[in-house]
Amino acid sequence: MCGFPQRLATSAGALAGLVGIVVLLPLLAPVAVAADLLTGPRRMRWSRLLAMGVHYLTLEVIGIAVAVALWIATGFGIATCSLWSQRLHHRMQLWWTAQVLAATERWLRARVDADGIELLASGNVIICARHASFFDAVVPAVLVGRSTTDVALRHVLKTGLAFDPCLGIYGSRLRNHFVDRLPRDRGAELDALGALVADLDGAAGVIFPEGTFHDDHRAERERARIAERDPERLPRVENLRHMLPAHPGGTLAMLAAAPGADLAFVVHTGFEPFGSFRSIIANVPFDHPIRAKVWRVRADDIPAGDRERLELIDHWWQRMDDWITEHREART
Repeated sequence: MCGFPQRLATSAGALAGLVGIVVLLPLLAPVAVAADLLTGPRRMRWSRLLAMGVHYLTLEVIGIAVAVALWIATGFGIATCSLWSQRLHHRMQLWWTAQVLAATERWLRARVDADGIELLASGNVIICARHASFFDAVVPAVLVGRSTTDVALRHVLKTGLAFDPCLGIYGSRLRNHFVDRLPRDRGAELDALGALVADLDGAAGVIFPEGTFHDDHRAERERARIAERDPERLPRVENLRHMLPAHPGGTLAMLAAAPGADLAFVVHTGFEPFGSFRSIIANVPFDHPIRAKVWRVRADDIPAGDRERLELIDHWWQRMDDWITEHREART
């Protein structure tokens, strides 16, 4: 995971970036407006991106400043793990993620409409969420935050996300796990995921079982891998059109460690253009809202065996994929 020196460097980088962009704003703003007038005055793409950049860096600096204040308030980090400190960090995390998404809605016109968020109002649940863009890491937190502020989230995140200043700082102070996608010791990683949710006590575990963004090459590679290692599973995943088959190890480890937890599934469509900076630039402003949907399976309805649990996950994965197809066709 990104350690203290790296977090210090990325925090300094965010501050320097904000100062630099503000100082250069008298030059950058006319250039952006001129570019918009030449390439698409109705979309104002470059002006929107510039405003989004300023807004995002401002949120990073605010988050860093609050983190410093909390570090001092906890006796220079001594009481970071105390209940009151964890609650304050959790509330700040919810606020920051909500503001990031609000900024994308304001400047990039990426509005999120969600159905079923009331199902996330209580904890003791493991949330399996779709992974389609850079913004996926904040989606579960935003949806939970819209319903309640009392459910603490414990995320399984890629190590690269720790280089974002606020994600790195708050992610390291709260109970999260930054997972190595190519671990040397896979058993130790799975044990860490189990430990993350072994004592949920009203909290929620969050995992993104796809591991990375969908594209045709990755989908074909995953189907080939499953055909070789688990041919009986292939018919359950070969009809997926928009999602990669779930990597089951992490989810199964979390379910085994939290046998009384429910299982929630979060899917969305509309964030796909956020999978690369080039795609973001090409699609700003977004013409359609981002749609999200939540389902929840009670613990009593989750089978006991790993094989049966994987069948359940694959069933819901196909249902999520069908939901994406339905909403894309309706939008078209």
